[in-house]
Amino acid sequence: MFHWFRASLFFALTVLVLTGCPPKKELPTFGPNYQTPQLAFESWRNAVIGLNLENIVRSYSKDSQAGLRQEINETSPEGLKAMQKETAETQFEIQKVVFETNRAYLRVQRTRDKEVEIEIVNMVREGSDWKLLP
Repeated sequence: MFHWFRASLFFALTVLVLTGCPPKKELPTFGPNYQTPQLAFESWRNAVIGLNLENIVRSYSKDSQAGLRQEINETSPEGLKAMQKETAETQFEIQKVVFETNRAYLRVQRTRDKEVEIEIVNMVREGSDWKLLP
């Protein structure tokens, strides 16, 4: 009888705990996110604004990372700060995304000091991640 009581108590507590738990919430993602071209672009932008050089390099395709890393190493600290400042002061709006198999093309409107430019950002899918092409 004691075992039956302990099993019933365990079952009741389990039901109480499971029904009293709030629904599972999606956990926030920290750091770069390359799951979609839009998220990958935003990860690149955040890396530049934060001057996180490793995440800037990671935002690009594997084939271009070595050259980009060398270019960053050859850039003066003042040049990097200027890039950071320009990116922070620029408003980016992704107007359109076009997919072609493992490639994506983002039409991005850049606005800074009332000057508007349209740029096409080329991306490639590497595994499950989207990466920028130089």
